[in-house]
Amino acid sequence: MQVLIETIQDGVHATALLPWKVVAEGATESLALAELRAEFARKIPAGARVVELTEPTSISENPWMAFAGDMKDDPLYDSWQESIAEYRQQQADSEEEVPLKVA
Repeated sequence: MQVLIETIQDGVHATALLPWKVVAEGATESLALAELRAEFARKIPAGARVVELTEPTSISENPWMAFAGDMKDDPLYDSWQESIAEYRQQQADSEEEVPLKVA
């Protein structure tokens, strides 16, 4: 999906664009691309730019799932989990309340 990004008085305006046909010719690939850029510049308001917006495969997909199971073969994983459990138990047994710091 292509998105038009424009700076406006209150911030930035992003508009999803439908594909459009812009044709340019040049003696070489670089000259044709330069002409194509110039044609886009004539069609797009000053200060605006077109960017490519990639969409996730599934909006409901949890991005953390990509890391699921990464540590299954790590030899330190079990001792790490035991240390976490011990620490949590120590904190639960402790009568002293530790204030939370909010940065």
